[in-house]
Amino acid sequence: MNKKIIYLSYDGMTDILGQSQILSYIIKLSQKGCLFTLISFEKADKYREFEPDIRAICAQYNIRWIPLMYSKRPPVLSTVWDVFKLGKQLRKSIQNDGCDIIHCRSYLTSLVALKMKRKYGIPFIFDMRGFYADERVEGDLWNLKNPIYRSVYKYLKKKELQFIQHSDAIVSLTSAGAEIMKTWWDKDSVESKLTIIPCAADFDLFELRSPEKQNICRQNLGIPNDSLVITYLGTMGTWYLFEEIIYFFSWFKKKEPKAKFLMISPNKREQVLNVTNKYKLSPQDVFVHFAKRQEVSNFLEASDLGIFFIKPSFSKKSSSPTKLGEMLAKGIPVLTNSGVGDVDQILKDLDCGIALEQIEEPFLEQKKKEIFDLLNKDSAEIRKNARSYFDLDEAAEKYLQIYNRILG
Repeated sequence: MNKKIIYLSYDGMTDILGQSQILSYIIKLSQKGCLFTLISFEKADKYREFEPDIRAICAQYNIRWIPLMYSKRPPVLSTVWDVFKLGKQLRKSIQNDGCDIIHCRSYLTSLVALKMKRKYGIPFIFDMRGFYADERVEGDLWNLKNPIYRSVYKYLKKKELQFIQHSDAIVSLTSAGAEIMKTWWDKDSVESKLTIIPCAADFDLFELRSPEKQNICRQNLGIPNDSLVITYLGTMGTWYLFEEIIYFFSWFKKKEPKAKFLMISPNKREQVLNVTNKYKLSPQDVFVHFAKRQEVSNFLEASDLGIFFIKPSFSKKSSSPTKLGEMLAKGIPVLTNSGVGDVDQILKDLDCGIALEQIEEPFLEQKKKEIFDLLNKDSAEIRKNARSYFDLDEAAEKYLQIYNRILG
């Protein structure tokens, strides 16, 4: 009998993240016999541009997609309104189509699933993705001096514990995050329903890089073939230490004059140059390009080294950077900072990168040989080692095992 899964996401499918970390999993699980109703929140501009593409993909894999419009303003009240809309749609979907499991991505969707479990007895999965309330505070999005944000934070921390207690399965992105959760409630109970599934990469899409493809990609991007390319995949957003990334590149550029910086991002080139100019980097050494989900792998072909620095904090103990698995799937060695999720241990175990404890010049000088040795890593070996940890097929199989366990 096919399993009827209602998947709830506050992230949109017209966002690259939604396509990478939600839709790609659901496609794999649909091929394994699961019937999905996918309810997501879409931003109006991206929805107008990409809705036909997502609609076609969902139709191909028999996924019933119900997009709801994301509300941005006013703060807090708009989110309350979205949660209300989600609850209303979820009840309608349960009554019309039936449901065996509600799969919740993160906290806001779990609010409505917890109510549905209490009302209808439908099991739900708390796929937590990160310590949401703490991320909002540590990312300077919620100021706890504001009584409204303080109340919302306390409310969600209370609900967080209820999700852990009453969910039928818990998914953590990291071992570090899982260990923290075990201290919040009965350790044995948490362990009995906990699965660790890091952000996976589609190894069919992110193929092994090659010298031939690298030359073509660099030519298309206007990058000289003899360059040494450091690539950052992502935005200049809340959690990414973009100035530190550029600081590192300016240090690296002094050692390797042919170095170029490639940024695959929706950010505008002018925004990036505002930062690179502070470090007296030539605009000719900086390349900024936007890529759709299906294009990212091709753009990464230009790379010799991947880089990202993330603000380390308590909430980031539960984070698994999507870009890590995708770069390693391409066979690209990675340089990052320590203190984020399981990244330090992963890079050490897989022998495919370095997690720096510091980013200041004296420390970089000490690590210079190790950093430049990354450029000599064997791409095929990096990809082979990374597959054991980040393969999308393996992640989908773990989710299927969770579904089977819940349904007996």
